[in-house]
Amino acid sequence: MPAPHPVWLLALLMPAVATRTTPPLARPLPPLARAVLWDLDGTLCDSFRLAFDATQEVLLAHGHAAISEAVYHECTRYTTPDRFARHAGLLPADEAFLGVGRELGDHFDALYIARVSTHTAPLFEATAQLALRLAAAGVPMALLTNAAVEYAEAVLTVHGLRHAFAVVNGADSVPAAKPRPDGLIQCLAQLSAQGLLGAFDSSCLGIYIGDSPSDGEAARLAGLFSVGVAWGSHPLFTLERCGHFDEICVTESDLLRLLLPDSLSDPLAPPPPAEQAVLIDRDGVLNEDVGHPGVLELEQLSLLPAAAPVLALLAARGHPTALVTNQKAVGLGLTSAAKVQQTHEKLRALLAAADETGRARAHG
Repeated sequence: MPAPHPVWLLALLMPAVATRTTPPLARPLPPLARAVLWDLDGTLCDSFRLAFDATQEVLLAHGHAAISEAVYHECTRYTTPDRFARHAGLLPADEAFLGVGRELGDHFDALYIARVSTHTAPLFEATAQLALRLAAAGVPMALLTNAAVEYAEAVLTVHGLRHAFAVVNGADSVPAAKPRPDGLIQCLAQLSAQGLLGAFDSSCLGIYIGDSPSDGEAARLAGLFSVGVAWGSHPLFTLERCGHFDEICVTESDLLRLLLPDSLSDPLAPPPPAEQAVLIDRDGVLNEDVGHPGVLELEQLSLLPAAAPVLALLAARGHPTALVTNQKAVGLGLTSAAKVQQTHEKLRALLAAADETGRARAHG
């Protein structure tokens, strides 16, 4: 039985063995040149704390009980007035539903919009960068949220993203909010009117990306390819269970691979950031720890089974590595710097031999 990996080795190995659990595409992905439409909260930005705290403040100010985070997340599929009426304990059939929802929603919008900042509504950075790359490539883009359009404008403006979207709409600027398709159809018509889509028709004109079942339903009804993202208010099983999405992205990297499958060779892609260096201790990490005072003789050096594979993994991912070890035995006069250097030369030889053995097994 192989020796267990140290915790840090497992942390490095886990991304390499992760598997996708999402279903295959229900229909072919339409050409990116058509359009990409985005939801905002839970998709491009993480406004949960801003919205949740403002929701509690409004409910308490109007004499209603506070709600749990779970209830908040569940109700994000609704428009703001609809959500607040439900938080107040009303049902759509109740006579006061619309009036109470509108009153509480107006109070919320005033708080919510005034508090927008890069701190209160931070971006999902990788997704925002993806949106900027698509815009730079000339892909027509629009944004549709079930929040107020003024809020959407505020978030995009504070983050310097407004220029990337030719069209921005909210629940208060479209005939009917999600899950109805009216807002998406209006976005498409406005893109077409700007000459960005050609003649507007009812064929599949692009992609809508969102984090709620209502986003997927609206996209399907509008004839758009629907992409769900699982980093927002709704977990993966909810997105899968609703049955509205053609594809579900668990991570931001999944979305990048879906929309820009050739991104590594994309001439518009920015140069990759410098990879982080990994500094590695020696005894007990690369070789067996023989206890105090450490390895004094070459015969005591024994390589740990996981060392060579993980160093190979780090190299494959472009991480520079360096050995950092505190050999007190030199200061104690029990060994010399020259002997430590000989030990490291043997360590290199053992790692190289183990790497060659691993490659031979992989191709045997």
